[in-house]
Amino acid sequence: MVKIIEESINHKKKTGQVTFEGDKVTISLNYSLCTNCGLCINNCPHKVLIWQEKTFKGNNKIDIVQISDLSKCSACGRCQEICKPRAIVIK
Repeated sequence: MVKIIEESINHKKKTGQVTFEGDKVTISLNYSLCTNCGLCINNCPHKVLIWQEKTFKGNNKIDIVQISDLSKCSACGRCQEICKPRAIVIK
């Protein structure tokens, strides 16, 4: 079972943070730090991270990194290691 334990997303622009808690792992995504480079998505061996289109105020649409299926995450840390701005934290 996955639950969102923290969510503070500004719906006017891409800022804020969301934390997903699963049975084995907790992942926090900080959208204020994320540059949308996609390296975390491309380097996840289990395809846990995906692009998701999000609409912000004024119909401003942008793709953001999102969790697809946290139960697939092995907590290998590849996404966290590859993220230079430190927008992903695995616990």
